[in-house]
Amino acid sequence: MGKPYDLKLMARLGRFLRPYWALMGLSLLFVLLMAALDLLIPYLTKEAIDRHIVISAREVVFREDGSQEEKRLRGLYGRDLLPTKERGRFFLPPDVLRTMDRREMEVFQKSGLLSEDRYYLFIPQRPEDEELLKKYPTFFEKSDSRWFISFDRMKELRKEDLHTLRRRDVEGVLRIAFLVVLILIANFGLSFFQVYAMEVAGQRMMHDLRMNVFSHLQSLPVSFFDKNPVGRLVTRLTNDIQNVHEMFTSVLIHLFKDFLLLIGISSSFFASTGSSH
Repeated sequence: MGKPYDLKLMARLGRFLRPYWALMGLSLLFVLLMAALDLLIPYLTKEAIDRHIVISAREVVFREDGSQEEKRLRGLYGRDLLPTKERGRFFLPPDVLRTMDRREMEVFQKSGLLSEDRYYLFIPQRPEDEELLKKYPTFFEKSDSRWFISFDRMKELRKEDLHTLRRRDVEGVLRIAFLVVLILIANFGLSFFQVYAMEVAGQRMMHDLRMNVFSHLQSLPVSFFDKNPVGRLVTRLTNDIQNVHEMFTSVLIHLFKDFLLLIGISSSFFASTGSSH
C-alpha cells in the first residue's frame, strides 16, 4: 500500500506543478481575500448592533461621598460626562460605554454610580426632528446641545415618530447591509476566479502527469505487462491521477482557507479578551 505520507513522492509530484505556480499563487491570493471578506461580515454585523441597533447612554449619579469608585469614575470618564439640570447627575454617551471594561462597569453599577436605566441620544438636525421635540416635550431631557429619551419612553412613541427618532440608525443599518451585499458579490466573484485558476492549473498538471506516465508505460518491455494486471495499470492512469488532481485543487485550498479563518478567529478572540482585561 505504500507509506501514508511520502515526502519524496510529493517532491516528484511538485515538479508537475512548477510550471503553473503563477496560477496556484493567484488562486491562493483569492483564497486569502475571501477569508478576509468572510471575517469582515461578522465585524460589520457587530458594528451594526453596537452603533445602530443596541445603542444607549447611561445615567451617572454622584453622591459626593468621596468613595474610591466615585473618584475612579471621575478620573477615567469625567471629561466625557454630559451634565443635566440636576446637580451631580450626568449622562455617559454611548461611544464611551462601548470602550468601558465590562467588569469595571459592573463595579460602578453595584456602587450605585452607574444607573441601569438606558437612554437614547438624539441630536436634532432636520425640521422633522424639531417637530418631534415639540410634540413630546416631556419625553426628552436636554444636556448641552444633545437630547436624551429613556427607552421606556420610546415605547410610548408612535411608529412614525419612532422612525423619525431613529432615522440615523436606520440609515446606518442600511449602509452596512449594502456593504454586506457588496462583500457577498465580491466573494462570489473571487470564488469563481479562484476555482477557475485552480482548475486550469490542476487540469494542465493532470494532463502533463498522464502524458508522462503513458509515455513511460509505452517504453516498458512486453514482459512487464505479462506480470502486472491491466486493470491496475488503468487505475494508475485514471483514478489515481484524478485523486492527485483532487488533492491539489480542493483539499489543499480548503486547508489553507480554514487555516486563515482559524488565524483570524483566534486573533479576534485574543484581541477581545485582551481588551476586557
